[in-house]
Amino acid sequence: MKRILTNKEYRFIKELKELMTKYNAVISTDAQGKIEIVVNEDDESFDFETESTIYLGECFSDNELNELLEKNLAHIIRIKEEYKTNL
Repeated sequence: MKRILTNKEYRFIKELKELMTKYNAVISTDAQGKIEIVVNEDDESFDFETESTIYLGECFSDNELNELLEKNLAHIIRIKEEYKTNL
């Protein structure tokens, strides 16, 4: 089911994005599937091509991961290109 975000949800996501940019942070999960927020304390931004910024641990099976990758690959590439052009 798809729906439009409420204003409150949209503001939350927008503010979260701004905080993640400000603190150079990424959201991932550990091996047990618990959510982690990782902050890069260096002044350099994450290199999305060389660093694994999303770690899913064992919370998904290989088949589920392949399905997610197939469904989202074009979106991931578009985000990566937008990130490069905004540098």
